[in-house]
Amino acid sequence: MNDTRSDQHEDAEQVSMENRLQRCPLVLDGAKLPSPNTLDGSSGGDTSAPIGKVVQGGEEHTTGATVGDGSTADENSPKEVGGPSNPSSCGAGSMENASDGSEGIPKDLHDLLNESWRMTEAAIQSSDIKKLREAIVFAEKAAARCSAYPVLHSNALDSLGEVHLAMYQESREPEHLKRAVEAQEESVSVCPPNYSDRPCLLGNLASSLSTRFQTSADIKDLDRSIAMSEETLELASPSERPLTLWRLGGSLRTRFENTANMSDLERSVMLLQEAVAPSKLGEDRCASLNNLANSLRTRYLQTRNVGDLNDSIVLRETVLALCSVNNVIHVDRAKYLKNLAVSLTDRFRLGKHNADLDEVVILRIESLILTPPTHVDRSAHLLDLATSIDDRFDLKHDTPDLELCIILREQALGFCPTTHINRHNYLVDLARSFSKRFKRKHDIADLDRAI
Repeated sequence: MNDTRSDQHEDAEQVSMENRLQRCPLVLDGAKLPSPNTLDGSSGGDTSAPIGKVVQGGEEHTTGATVGDGSTADENSPKEVGGPSNPSSCGAGSMENASDGSEGIPKDLHDLLNESWRMTEAAIQSSDIKKLREAIVFAEKAAARCSAYPVLHSNALDSLGEVHLAMYQESREPEHLKRAVEAQEESVSVCPPNYSDRPCLLGNLASSLSTRFQTSADIKDLDRSIAMSEETLELASPSERPLTLWRLGGSLRTRFENTANMSDLERSVMLLQEAVAPSKLGEDRCASLNNLANSLRTRYLQTRNVGDLNDSIVLRETVLALCSVNNVIHVDRAKYLKNLAVSLTDRFRLGKHNADLDEVVILRIESLILTPPTHVDRSAHLLDLATSIDDRFDLKHDTPDLELCIILREQALGFCPTTHINRHNYLVDLARSFSKRFKRKHDIADLDRAI
């Protein structure tokens, strides 16, 4: 990628910008404020994008960490750190497709394994806790019964790990995450070295270890996840290689963020560049490009190489284009909108270009509209939009922007739990906005609120 954009690309970007301005005028005109219905998530007013059915293929994501200026860092889902949106199903998922030592097993074991795999798949797809509990019982029986058949035993243990991991993701009970890792560790240990699905088993274990690292912050889990991914990469077929590169690249970036080892970040970028090289990665292509953009932005923050920042922006724009087909809203669109806004904010802070800031505001609005009032990220999206409006007020000094900023910060505070780790930052930001309004209007009530 080039550090500078061609005139043709700039023209296309300007057209895109104009189209978006026409679709979302409510904040760009300083005299207009969003209606309360729009801000609280209720219906009312035009939205910045048609809301259609949601396609699957992304993963649930956690709120980006709030940084000093009130904006948030790039969002990475738990699975973006160490694996795909859902664990890969190893062993084909049914006895009819099983091989490598499954011949001649008793019929009752054959039926038990088939029923266990069927229940596991259905339970994971349903996300129903009752079905997941039932699937765990069957998966435990299946794993215990087939210990005399190494390949089937390995697959059954991996399936048990998958359903425990799904149960953890729904219940957030740490015991299920612990048991997922234990089952998949045993799966890898009993797996024959030359078994064709060994890379899949290793990859699933890497994903579970990465997920546990996010809850434990134990760097040993992350190191082991990376080691599993390294072994997977050595064994992976050409078709499996892009996903393995994607997983390993994301994990290396995470380790850099925890150890500041620059070699991990450099290798992360290199692996992720290779991961996105194939022309087709199916539903994971958006996630792969987003992952590379995250690593490039992280490297920009370390080196201040503007080329990395511009490349991250181009990649994020590509991701949004790929997940916006036929008016179908991608499940992770809000996250991708937010990530592009983060990179454009970085570039705005470099050169104070109005066009970048205007685009950030539009992206923040659309991301907010796509986030339901009950969503855990609602307060963060409100705060992000308030920060961008505040930036625009500092640039243009339009009083309506300051009024809107205060409204948004108050709503963000209302959605923020009293126990939230960053609640203090919400209060500080709101106090600063009241202080700014006092300096313009000299209303003593604003000064009292600021204090």
